Amino acid sequence: MDKNGAAEESVKKHIVLVDNELKIIEHVIEETDWIVECLITINSKNKYSDNPRIKKIYAESDFLNNKCLKGFDYYDLNHLWHAQLRMENCFNRFLADYQIAKWNFYRGYALVKRIFNSKKIDLVIVKGFNHGYAWDRLLTDFATYKKINNYNVEDMLYNTRTVYNNYKQSLVEVNNDYKLDIKASLFYKEEYDGKRFGTDIWSWIYKLGYHFFGSLGVDAIKCIRYKDLGEDRMGVTILERIAQYKKIVKMKKFASAVSEKLDVQRKYICYMLHFEPEATVAGRSLMDSQIVAINMIASNLPKDWILYVKEHPSQYMVNRTNFYNYLYGVAVFKTKRFYKEISSIKNVRLLRSDISNKLVIQNCQAMATLSGTVAAEAVTFGKPVMVFSPERTIYSLSKGFYKIYSFEDCREAVKKIIGHEAIDYSDFNDVCQKYLIDFSDEKYGFKKAVESIKHDIMK
Repeated sequence: MDKNGAAEESVKKHIVLVDNELKIIEHVIEETDWIVECLITINSKNKYSDNPRIKKIYAESDFLNNKCLKGFDYYDLNHLWHAQLRMENCFNRFLADYQIAKWNFYRGYALVKRIFNSKKIDLVIVKGFNHGYAWDRLLTDFATYKKINNYNVEDMLYNTRTVYNNYKQSLVEVNNDYKLDIKASLFYKEEYDGKRFGTDIWSWIYKLGYHFFGSLGVDAIKCIRYKDLGEDRMGVTILERIAQYKKIVKMKKFASAVSEKLDVQRKYICYMLHFEPEATVAGRSLMDSQIVAINMIASNLPKDWILYVKEHPSQYMVNRTNFYNYLYGVAVFKTKRFYKEISSIKNVRLLRSDISNKLVIQNCQAMATLSGTVAAEAVTFGKPVMVFSPERTIYSLSKGFYKIYSFEDCREAVKKIIGHEAIDYSDFNDVCQKYLIDFSDEKYGFKKAVESIKHDIMK
């Protein structure tokens, strides 16, 4: 405010926007006066290429292919080691190659540095999680290092998202126009066969290949048709993907062999494994080892209690359309050793993945997760929940949840669960209403996200 009480004119913001599907950009153009100094998306040539408010457009591939190290400075690396670890970890989803993973980080850093050096940047917005790419994790970590507000518009419950300010390390309040129906975001079923095919002869052949051999069948047919090995953007061939899939099939058989049926007569806590590799673990979670969480719970259980560990139902659906991008990484992120290590822990039992989550929750003494939807699902049954990576989630702001940040936190939580301490989730719906955006209508959702960011930077 000036001395006469009049509102000061807002300063025009110069922003970096990461919007792979061009879902946020239209709201930035229509509802703000911000200048987009850099738009990062799938293709650098798109319908916004000639917009005067968009100064530069990069494709995601520009970060993967960058070989110009102009501006490279060792000093910055002291502040970006965490981003480096996350990026190298992310790279393993697509290609397990130590040297190329490091090169991917350093050349990504060089391009990010040039982006921030070219213009004064006031704000960074990323549509989605920080998966661990140069164009999300490194970009936001660099902005935080430079003390610039930067946001992720990331998934939370089904058809909902949160807005998270990475610099302030806080969820952003949203102004919902109507009451959220949280129950509609729970116990949903993932659709695995959403691939659509055309009506020409090759589409029918692809459809037949998909029916019998999944996405690998489609890839194999394309390789025969075009007489190549079907290399993806990381250079992984169809032969490498088939080899990885064989490992996955063996892992699934092994995991099934060492899993057992649910015994509802036992006193148990159930830990629900997250799908890996995914950003809810590698991107959102501060502590991202599921074995650590399992070990901490089991170490504090009495002798007559057990810890069931249930695999994510989508873990082995990687030869289907929705999860095909993860086919290579699954065999890297979960191995026979992973399941053997879990099975070796005292009081732990692997639970069959085809058992209903509702049945598990109804009969448990408590549930546990890093940050999954199962925590919200357990609320509907009034069950205690231990959340091992609550930061960045609505669980961190609601009463009732046991937020685990240490071994001692876990010990105290288990002690209270055994003692049947009353659980108070009375503010959970209010927290959801305050921080979750309804994305059943994406246009509405992204509009609200931009509005929320506008309000947050004015504080």
